[in-house]
Amino acid sequence: MVGLVEYGSRALLNAAFGPESTGELDRADPMLDTSDSSMLLLADAAFDARLPERGDAA
Repeated sequence: MVGLVEYGSRALLNAAFGPESTGELDRADPMLDTSDSSMLLLADAAFDARLPERGDAA
């Protein structure tokens, strides 16, 4: 499971579940569409691995 939680209210904005054979990056990728440029995203170091692939600034 990968979740996207708002820090102040602790509201769950999005979550993705899947088998262990699917990596957390595959589950987290669709959740990036939940956030926008006004949000600060805190994630562990491995989650930026797909930024260049999506065309975002690294």
